[in-house]
Amino acid sequence: MSTFRYKLLIEYDGTPYQGWQSQLSGQTIQDKIVEAVNQVSSCKELYGSGRTDAGVHAWGQVAHLDLPEAWDAYKLKGALNAHLKDEAITIHEIEEAPKDFHARYGACHRHYIYRLTLQETPLCLQTHRTWRVTPALDILLMTEALTLFQGTHDFQAFRSAQCQGESSEKTVHTATLFQQHKNLYVHVSSPSFLHHQVRFMVGAARCVGEGKMSLEMLRNILNHPEEAAIHKWPLAPACGLYLARVDYTPDIPFEIARFLGR
Repeated sequence: MSTFRYKLLIEYDGTPYQGWQSQLSGQTIQDKIVEAVNQVSSCKELYGSGRTDAGVHAWGQVAHLDLPEAWDAYKLKGALNAHLKDEAITIHEIEEAPKDFHARYGACHRHYIYRLTLQETPLCLQTHRTWRVTPALDILLMTEALTLFQGTHDFQAFRSAQCQGESSEKTVHTATLFQQHKNLYVHVSSPSFLHHQVRFMVGAARCVGEGKMSLEMLRNILNHPEEAAIHKWPLAPACGLYLARVDYTPDIPFEIARFLGR
């Protein structure tokens, strides 16, 4: 039977969900979108570019699905958003894609942004959307710590115990920090990541910024991952992490200014 493939650009607030990946509970982003699709057509599987954890957000998640009939992309987007109106999920774009397009395996670059704030008072509107850290954080040291992650390293010390990746060696193209008033934005990009990698990287960089870990210690952990078990640093909370963009064509400039203040 002939099918038609569609590419979706998705934004969501991950707070109410148990992550992207489908689960028996049905309280995942993937499940909610499939439910919406099945209100207007027939869809068994939705393939995302990556599996964001519970509480992690997205501005630019990409997914694809196959439908048994051709749709006008604009009408399909309207229909799905109508059925998602009670969810913290929005479909920003839909376009017909080639049959060989794959949201996950076709991606060549993934961009994440982690948001922190130096705000002294408790969060209100930004609760569940940013990580509040001590105002005494040394921003310069934290920035230097992030640059150590750039390049190809064994990130064994920066992944969860449940990570299923066959190799812990990854290449990080970008690990930078931008400050806008009391808000900090960490931009990390790579072709692929280990489970919890970005959150562990941010947690370690914060420790350096607080003076709890030296740059030399962090450098040693990257150079000698087998010694990682003796070092401890926090896993940055999921609430500050956003999947910002997924690239399917290499060497596309990333404009951090588009995400500052969001």
